[in-house]
Amino acid sequence: MFSSNTTGEIEMPLTATSITRIVTGSGTVSKPTGANYMRVTVVGGGGGGSGSSWYQGGGGGGCSASGIVAAVAVTYSIGAAGTGGSSGTDGGTTTASFGAISLSATGGRKGEGSGTPTGGTGSGGTYSFTGGNGGATSTFGGGGGAAGPNGNGGNGASAGGGGVGVIGSNGGFAGTGFGPGGGAGGSAINDQSTIYNSGGGGGPGMPGGCALSSGSPPTALNTATNDWGRAGGYPASRTNTGGVGGEMGGGGGYNNVGGSGGMVIEWFY
Repeated sequence: MFSSNTTGEIEMPLTATSITRIVTGSGTVSKPTGANYMRVTVVGGGGGGSGSSWYQGGGGGGCSASGIVAAVAVTYSIGAAGTGGSSGTDGGTTTASFGAISLSATGGRKGEGSGTPTGGTGSGGTYSFTGGNGGATSTFGGGGGAAGPNGNGGNGASAGGGGVGVIGSNGGFAGTGFGPGGGAGGSAINDQSTIYNSGGGGGPGMPGGCALSSGSPPTALNTATNDWGRAGGYPASRTNTGGVGGEMGGGGGYNNVGGSGGMVIEWFY
């Protein structure tokens, strides 16, 4: 027999035996047959990277997660990825409601040249964390990493004039939640000549995209995944490009889209 606290959360730690992962759309997920408990995580969409003249990365999506509660149906809406370019958009807000709990995770702000492209925030859950900021610079910035259920997202790098091989910060790992910490921010490079590009921010617990100092991007792009997110993308070339934000909240690199928001439900039987 599992005990519960005053908020209805199950106090004894459990291991999930199945996972539902959704990164688009809206609707209701029914409780699987035999599931007794669940834990829900939502992540906002990643902001899009700005277009020319500003060269900023987008902010990473925020995260909110419940504790382990009795399994019921979950109604959700997934925040869209922010679009990149001069008319780019912020990442969308992801929500989930079940019983008396309503989770919300806002998307990262778009890169637009006015201030810092801040990461999204989480609310309504037992665990809430903030996405990383996009690289705030007029000469190339990486996308911010998404927050995860165990830490804040890392900031995207800011490569100032002549900055070479600047690396985005790693995502945080608070140790007070569960699962992955925040994703890492994308890196950036600018030699004011022929090499200037930036990577996208990573999804929860995933690396950011690496800026290219020479050669071409790896053949296998954006393939690293976990149960929550995907790694940030590499830029397509060394000149005037940025990588896509990692799925589930990574901010986009220069002129590129952020990662979609998402929801993960862990079911315990």
